[in-house]
Amino acid sequence: MTTFSLKELLDLAEAEGRARYAEGYRAGLAAADEARAAEWAEEQAETLDAEAHAAAVAVVAGLADAPLSRSFASLNIDPMTADSDTLRQAAGFMRYREAERVRAHVAGEVAA
Repeated sequence: MTTFSLKELLDLAEAEGRARYAEGYRAGLAAADEARAAEWAEEQAETLDAEAHAAAVAVVAGLADAPLSRSFASLNIDPMTADSDTLRQAAGFMRYREAERVRAHVAGEVAA
């Protein structure tokens, strides 16, 4: 059986206390880093949201004053007041019309 002197016991207790203090200190630093990272991510998300909103406002302001494009005018659609389904259908129709135009052009080149 090992016996320790009072000085050795105090040294062991001090070493254990220092180890626990260092562990708690590192845990505190890690928690602070996580909190700062979360705060930074939240600030970045808010900044991006504000920038996206500002860009959307600028686009809408530009569209509001711009003349109606021929593509939308040919379909009798006002892009400022149309709902998303109507705009999706119009975009699909425009893609289809462009694909047909390209196919006709390619067919004309092949025939020539």
